[in-house]
Amino acid sequence: MRTDLNGNSENPVDSKGRVSLPTKYRKPLSGVDLVLVKSDDPDYPYLRLYAEDDYAIWVESWFAADEGFKPNKREHQRKMLRLMNFKEPAKVDDSYRIRITPDLRVYAGIEDKVKFVGMGDHVSIMSLEVADRLASVELYED
Repeated sequence: MRTDLNGNSENPVDSKGRVSLPTKYRKPLSGVDLVLVKSDDPDYPYLRLYAEDDYAIWVESWFAADEGFKPNKREHQRKMLRLMNFKEPAKVDDSYRIRITPDLRVYAGIEDKVKFVGMGDHVSIMSLEVADRLASVELYED
């Protein structure tokens, strides 16, 4: 699992939904299959960009407490279906851009700019509005 996706930046989104990857993420994400995944937080809808292998590790982590995915468990089938339904393949073009599909842009409220936040093993991609709201969340509860 990678840990080299760090830092943040803001980039514009063009009319076709394409956004340039920040320079700091280009080398770690080049030459690997990528997926865009909807967040699992309904209060803060955003996207996650994973290398396919790192996404598989993240998915496996959902079943670690049960010693792995068990296809004969209805609860596991439902969870896996949800996890697989939340992802779409992403490709980096020759200009280091990825295209965010219209349905994912609507889900995440992405319009003309996005905020990239490196999370070590993936990159979170969010609207500036969601980024501002997350920045104001208290880190510690009383």
